[in-house]
Amino acid sequence: MKMDGIGNKQGWEWIFILEGLFTVIFGIISYLLLPRSPEHAGFLSKREKAYIATKLKEDGSTSNDEAADSFSWQEVRKAFTLPHVWILAIVFFFTGRSSRILTAMFLRNDISFFFLGTTLYALA
Repeated sequence: MKMDGIGNKQGWEWIFILEGLFTVIFGIISYLLLPRSPEHAGFLSKREKAYIATKLKEDGSTSNDEAADSFSWQEVRKAFTLPHVWILAIVFFFTGRSSRILTAMFLRNDISFFFLGTTLYALA
C-alpha cells in the first residue's frame, strides 16, 4: 500500500500486480523444475520410482497402458460435452451474479465469498 502513486497506479493495484507477477513466475518455475511423473524424478531411487508407480496403478490413478494416460485433445472436448460440467457452469454463473447483487445490497465483500463458498461446499 506504500507504493501508492508509483507508476500512476494506486496502492491496491500494485498489490494485484505483484501478487499476479509472483504467481506467474512461480508457475513457470514449477513447470520447468517439477518432473512430469515419478519415473522422471531424478531425486528418487529406482526402487522408490517402482514403488510409487505400483501404488498409482493399484489406486487406479494410472493405467497399465502408457498411451491411455497421455494427453488427448479428444478427452478435453469430451469434458465440455458432459452435462454436469454445463450444470456446474450455470450454477457458478448464477452464484456469482446473486452474490454481486447481495454484495451491492449489504455493501459487504465477504458476503459474496460466503455465498460462493456455500455453493462450493454444498456441491461437494
